[in-house]
Amino acid sequence: MKAAAGLGKGAFKGDSKQSKEEDSKLIDEMFANRDENIDLRKGNAQKFVDSFYNIATDFYEQGWGQSFHFAPRGHQETFRESMVRHEHYLALKLGIKADDVVLDLGCGIGGPMRNICQFTGANIVGVTINNYQVQRGNEINEEQGFADRCLLKHGDFCKLSEFADNSVDKVFAIESTCHSPNRSEVYDQVYRVLKPGGKFASYEWVLNEDRFNPLDEDHLTIKYEVEKGNALPDLITDQNVLGYFKQSGFEVIYDEDLDVTSRAKGQIPWHHSMMAKCTLENFQHTRCGMGFTHCLVWILETLNLAPKGTFRTHGILRLAAEGLVKSGQNQIFTPMFLVVAQKPMEKLI
Repeated sequence: MKAAAGLGKGAFKGDSKQSKEEDSKLIDEMFANRDENIDLRKGNAQKFVDSFYNIATDFYEQGWGQSFHFAPRGHQETFRESMVRHEHYLALKLGIKADDVVLDLGCGIGGPMRNICQFTGANIVGVTINNYQVQRGNEINEEQGFADRCLLKHGDFCKLSEFADNSVDKVFAIESTCHSPNRSEVYDQVYRVLKPGGKFASYEWVLNEDRFNPLDEDHLTIKYEVEKGNALPDLITDQNVLGYFKQSGFEVIYDEDLDVTSRAKGQIPWHHSMMAKCTLENFQHTRCGMGFTHCLVWILETLNLAPKGTFRTHGILRLAAEGLVKSGQNQIFTPMFLVVAQKPMEKLI
């Protein structure tokens, strides 16, 4: 998930090992022109995404919590409760059991991993391209008593070279495969490591093929803002995603756009957390909170109390929020297109 804007005690704890300036410049260079550099972004996706999370992780944790994703919210539900429910829903659809070997792709700092572990009792290994997230996530695992059941590892989910064929019971990904230059590469790897009959569930970031118009300049600008603000090589449609699952050999057993179904139930749409009225709970998510934080970051960097590049970093995250809010208002994009797929059982010869 993306586009958090909080700032507080410890907000720059990762910066002693990684300056934000070089990484934030790389993001700006990759997106110098809306309609160019897409092939360059895809060709350098690993470095591109690693650089993004070097600059964004602490902002996300301070502003959004330990789970970097979106969720629809009930009218009597807190932000935190909605996030956990969203994770539990995926775990239920995937059918995770206590004795399962489970893999979390693009795990961030492990918030969903810990919540799903607590909910199901499963042992979960998370993979992320960013070393700082590995360090921070395992630190939290130790602090919160999850170290015996949850582990973060550094790795590329387009390769998964540490995992043997047919070795994993369940795999999940929460708003992470969009960082891949080619989602079929991720799905191919998941198919390889899953045991026959094993399942994969993913909340996918996708354009809504029925509503997104590739000839509409406003739609293309929103797409660009979402991509730049979240370090995405190139957004694709929901139908493209389903095609890639099937191309990799999966049987798609369930798909649902939770944005659509939650709106039908009268729930608060996912993007409202970034535009709602300011409260003590959601101030850091909102436009007013982001504006306040942006000014504060400029002051801190000017006074050399924040690393160089922090102000530019926060500007990138503000752009993400603006694009995501517009995409949600137009319903041309969803961050919660749920796909549950199964690797077929091996046929007896």
